[in-house]
Amino acid sequence: MEVSRLPPGPYRLAIFSADGEGLNASRRLLGEERLQMAPGERREISVDIDDLSKRFASISGKVVGGVDLGSVRLNILSEEDPEEIFAFGPTLPDAGGRFRFTGLPAGRCAIVARVVAVEPAALARFPVEVGEREAREIEVALE
Repeated sequence: MEVSRLPPGPYRLAIFSADGEGLNASRRLLGEERLQMAPGERREISVDIDDLSKRFASISGKVVGGVDLGSVRLNILSEEDPEEIFAFGPTLPDAGGRFRFTGLPAGRCAIVARVVAVEPAALARFPVEVGEREAREIEVALE
């Protein structure tokens, strides 16, 4: 793929996989490359998805509290990159409240829990930091 006529400046090439459609669609970051382009510069970028996937982290946990688990939607957003609003999810907890996010890049993020059975939807934020290849376990307490 070729992208032409980009003005000079910083860019981020991100590759996502998508599953589902509409509001229930989820996407997962497969790889990214950050670069700075100079005036008139041409650059060829290759992203080795297999190599990137070896560095991914995961976050799993349990939703606890007195909420209807069927009305809980969990997303992850980057605390480091404002372009990545709700980049992972939505994920629904299972009947026991368990959930898992995989394929996460290392860094600071937040799990955002929405309870959609109430108007307006209640939101709660849970900051998490993960390193490369790290598997974190957290508890999401909702009332």
